[in-house]
Formats: sequence, C-alpha cells, structure tokens
Amino acid sequence: MQVEPREYGPNLRETVQTKLREAVENTCSERYGYILKIFNVDTERLQGRIESTGMQPSRGGTATFVVNYDAVVFKPFKNEVLIGEVKSVAQQGVFCQCGPMQVFISKANLADESNGLKWFGDRTPACWMSDNEK
Repeated sequence: MQVEPREYGPNLRETVQTKLREAVENTCSERYGYILKIFNVDTERLQGRIESTGMQPSRGGTATFVVNYDAVVFKPFKNEVLIGEVKSVAQQGVFCQCGPMQVFISKANLADESNGLKWFGDRTPACWMSDNEK
C-alpha cells in the first residue's frame, strides 16, 4: 500500500487501512476471485519503505507498506452450482445474478431432450419452459 508524504501523521494506521479498503474491497483478482470485504487488518506492525525518487522528483518520500489482512472472497469454480436470481431471459439464454457476478446460461446448457425446455417467444413475458407446463 503506497502512502504519500502529505498523508503521514498521527493517523497513519487509519490512513493505511482506509486506502487498503478503497483499493481492495469490491475488486476481482484472478487468483482470489471477488474480494468482497476485508477485515482483521494488521496495522499494529506497520513497516514501510521509502521509495527512491529516481527520475521522478514528484514521487519523493512515498512510502510502501506491506499490510496483512483477512478477506471474504467469492471464487466460483467450473461446474459449481450457484444460487442466483434471473435478471433477464432471451432466446439465446438466461442472465442471472449470482452474488457480485453476472452469469449467462446459454440455450445449449438450458434445453435438451431430458428436460424438455423450449423457448416461448410469443408469450408475455417471453420465457423458457417445458412442454408440459403450457
């Protein structure tokens, strides 16, 4: 976590924690998935390193801190069954909201001979349903 010199002061721990929350919460990473909430932020043992300015004098005095924390994450896996809310339907498939993630289920994964699901675009609203539910 990088902190500018103007942010140094008696509230440095709170500054680091706030900047960390703003930078990490509600983001998505390939390694961890969706990072929904961070907690147990360890700011008691902060150790920073002052960056060298190099050819950028405007960056002089910026400190980088390594901060340990725990997080609530959401990382779905292939073929995992999720609970979701249907947001819209179309002939091509269904859009669902599963937590922070929008999911598209294509018609190839919806309809097959075993479940009898078919697209009824002439209905209001248009929908997917089985033949025996007409």
